Amino acid sequence: MRTRAHATPVADRRWTIRFILLGGAVAWTLHLLSAYAIAEFGTLSGFAERRWSGLDAVSWLLLVASVAMIAFATTSVVVAWRFRAACARDVARPDAPNEAARTAKFCARFGVETNAVFLAVVVVQTIPVFYFLRT
Repeated sequence: MRTRAHATPVADRRWTIRFILLGGAVAWTLHLLSAYAIAEFGTLSGFAERRWSGLDAVSWLLLVASVAMIAFATTSVVVAWRFRAACARDVARPDAPNEAARTAKFCARFGVETNAVFLAVVVVQTIPVFYFLRT
């Protein structure tokens, strides 16, 4: 059993590493599924006939879902970016275990890149929502 004195700060952040690795993918999946469900069931149920401020209810729901998932994906990019900086500081420490520090550094770099890609995908998937708003 490892004591707290020997554990690095990066190795203790397992939930942060999981969020870094999966945050953007979860945001994209939730955006895809929620946009499909809102568009499909919103138009079939007659919810599209209700209007607020010149937009129908389906458009409002699509905008809210898109903004929420863009914020979620952006948060995962920012967390990954900050964690990458923390990994750079921890790798420079002389008492840091090499394997844990290298693994955390890889996860941080991988998380920044993949979360940025998933953020771009969510933004690109939002473009048809604005096309839908024109009608």
